[in-house]
Amino acid sequence: MESTLRKRNNDGHSNNKPRGEYSGFEKSPKSKLLDGFFLFASLAAVYGLVWLFVHVRLAQFPKPTDVGSAKLSDFVETRARKHLDEITKLGPRVAGSDSQEASAQYIVEEIAKIRSAAKNVHTFETDIQIVSGTFNMDFESIGLGSYPSVYENQENVVVRIGPKELTHSLLVNCHYDSVVDSPGTSDDAVSCAVMLEVLHALSKQDEALPHNIIFLFNGAEENILQTSHGFITQHKWASSIRAFVNLESAGAGGWELLFQTGPDHPWLIETYIASAPYPHSSVIGQEIFQLGLVPSDTDFRIFRDYGKIPGLDLAHIRNGYVYHTPNDLPHFVEPGCMQRTGDNILALVKSLVASPYLVDPGNYRHGTLVFFDFLGFFVVAYPQRLAVILNWAVVACVFIMTLQKAVNNSHDTKTWLMYQLAAVGAVAATWVILLGTAVVMGMFMTVIGRDMSYFTHDTNVLWLYVCPSVAAALAFHVWLKNSFFSTWRGIEVADLYFEANLLLWSVVVGVLTWRGIMSAYAPLMFVCGPLLAHFVARVAGLPMKDMKVYSAVTVAGTLIPQVYITYMGFTLLTFFIPIMGRVGTEERPDIAVAVMTMLPVVMVIPFQVGLVYLTEKMSKVVKGLLVVTLVGVLAIIFTPLGFPFSFGDAPSKQRILFVHSDRQFHSRTGEVTKRDSSIWLKPFDHVGVSYLQKEAPHLFRDAKIVECEGLYCGRPYLYPVLARIDARKTWDLPAPPLSVPRLETRLVKTSQISDDVRRLQFELTGPDHMTVFISALPVSHIVSWSFGHYEPVVINTLPALDDGDRDTHFVYYAYGRKPSKPWSFHIDLYTPPTLDKDAALVDISFAGHYMHGKYHYTEAMKDFVKQLPAWTTPTGWSSTLDVYQF
Repeated sequence: MESTLRKRNNDGHSNNKPRGEYSGFEKSPKSKLLDGFFLFASLAAVYGLVWLFVHVRLAQFPKPTDVGSAKLSDFVETRARKHLDEITKLGPRVAGSDSQEASAQYIVEEIAKIRSAAKNVHTFETDIQIVSGTFNMDFESIGLGSYPSVYENQENVVVRIGPKELTHSLLVNCHYDSVVDSPGTSDDAVSCAVMLEVLHALSKQDEALPHNIIFLFNGAEENILQTSHGFITQHKWASSIRAFVNLESAGAGGWELLFQTGPDHPWLIETYIASAPYPHSSVIGQEIFQLGLVPSDTDFRIFRDYGKIPGLDLAHIRNGYVYHTPNDLPHFVEPGCMQRTGDNILALVKSLVASPYLVDPGNYRHGTLVFFDFLGFFVVAYPQRLAVILNWAVVACVFIMTLQKAVNNSHDTKTWLMYQLAAVGAVAATWVILLGTAVVMGMFMTVIGRDMSYFTHDTNVLWLYVCPSVAAALAFHVWLKNSFFSTWRGIEVADLYFEANLLLWSVVVGVLTWRGIMSAYAPLMFVCGPLLAHFVARVAGLPMKDMKVYSAVTVAGTLIPQVYITYMGFTLLTFFIPIMGRVGTEERPDIAVAVMTMLPVVMVIPFQVGLVYLTEKMSKVVKGLLVVTLVGVLAIIFTPLGFPFSFGDAPSKQRILFVHSDRQFHSRTGEVTKRDSSIWLKPFDHVGVSYLQKEAPHLFRDAKIVECEGLYCGRPYLYPVLARIDARKTWDLPAPPLSVPRLETRLVKTSQISDDVRRLQFELTGPDHMTVFISALPVSHIVSWSFGHYEPVVINTLPALDDGDRDTHFVYYAYGRKPSKPWSFHIDLYTPPTLDKDAALVDISFAGHYMHGKYHYTEAMKDFVKQLPAWTTPTGWSSTLDVYQF
């Protein structure tokens, strides 16, 4: 230190000040320092008030309207809720089930009622579409691979309202089917109820619509988007569609979020902004979803990829605990929720269908927008090309200002830059400390077996991640204050950190902009906000060398960005924490939640660490945070506060997926060589069955951990999720053999279609959901098949399996109305000309899934469910598996 700084007298001033030494190095008298405990307690209070404000704001809904107080053409929640109740009381509506058909019939009848009472200026046309087809599903983004999806006789209910001419149309889509065992209130009966009421409101308008609106009630979305594909590729009205609005759900109630738009066509989001009375949207949601960080997909993908049309994707995301479970019930949709959604959708579709850009987007055909709302009050949107210019301009300004300050505020630019670089390194280290401490805490909770303690008690993230991370960061800066910056005046150090934060966030903005990531607007706020606050303070002549003034300006500069990032952080955690209950056994949810929790903290806290250098008594702050951490962690370990799951009025239950599985392994000649039956218990989360074993040990008295044997572990997976739900972390519980019709498999014909290609022709008859796993033996490989016009695609398996060096293929098949003939397909296999004609070529497993009806639940399954704790939510069905080698 003495190489650059002269020794001081006791009063903190140097004996001489030769040219080249920074004039602001004098340390301020200790008596002038601020009370650190009071200052950071005040900051904590500010953060708490911001969180409370955001929480209250997100709980606000418009007052539900009823028939008596509304105009004929208004959206009326009470009428929409009646539709919701009627659809959900039919129970689970799995594609192919009687209840699914009954819900379609209800929708058709309600459309007929609306049509009969409509104003005569409107033209109505209803169509019941029965579709069959095949397409390829690509889930590489979430690590599953690709597979063909085959469907037969699936049903869509389609209604068109508009002028007589069918020229240009807007599509509005929902789905009325549900997953197994779920009444599907939020996913997606709410959307269908909203659409019926929007249709009713439109039918009561006195003026005809300028173009058509097509309402698609699709019947097999939960079969992985099958009927939307059938509609957009086969329906007679599909060619008239110019844009679409898709209504989905990943949770019950709350504000519906616009989380995808495009591709391109910025007029769509601009129309949403101009028309929706209660906007809630963010390009962050779009980029998160399209990066594959959410383990699901929507019909948006089908309309975009197969229809080549642009659209808007909206979904409810609150209370994801009930999503795809038996708890997805109408009372979880708050009063006013449907009113909010309905008012938004009604205004949106009226504006879209009246927009001249629906017919001819012109220059609005290309380009994308950065868009985000501010607490639902308003939406900010601007072209990405403008964002690029704005972002780089701000980055350039920050670096120019930093260099200018280095020259103007120091006699020794080199020394000032050296210390500025040290401050940049200290801020970067602060980021690492904040994130690293949270990750270590997450790993610690996993090691001690307290995973997902935040799942029900989400406030646990405060003492698990926030408090220890902030304590570590503050302790780091107390150490720097007393060592590296011990000879500096506090204001000057704080100013260095201010510049360092601007520099680092400018780098982040620059990198994100360079990578084309539109979410760069969020860190841009943390450059512009503080920069603007300091600029205004200096222009206003505020005494910035006064530590209280400096502290106030610093906090004020981050206040608006802090409110926004709290809003987004709250939204993301509300969405992602419930997802941790269904991401599979292979994820480490505590680490993921730790990082998500800390992202807003990383954006805010580094701007406050400069205040450490203006204060004393910081040890009290650090100790206070550590005490809160210790008390919180002990409570999590030794009290029910750490138990992940709950039941009652607001359940956050553990998902239990179980299948009564009956397996038969066949010899080359078709004889059964082995048969077994069990309740196959599959955990949905990293916690697995650990709590279930403690609560109900008798269930596992004769249970066995699954051992992989054969193709895809020899298990009747409904979807190819082995890479996410490892079969070796699942359990077999004793159960009697199934008394259900087995899937009938026939190798109809084997033919040599060329010197080195042999064709195997199959016919299958079975339940309305069937899956096929195929893996060629090393002597052969699949060159083509009859599943559409797609090349054979591969799904991901487990590298540790014995057949890990062999490609595994998967086919998903489902029908609605029972076909008149068996499902027929063929596989073409390469076979060396010298290979023996009787040699085995391929392993194939055929699974039949009974997901509704009399074979759905066996007595063994019912008995199993009765023994489960109240904090579990079970979902199950019966399945047969037959394994062959051909």
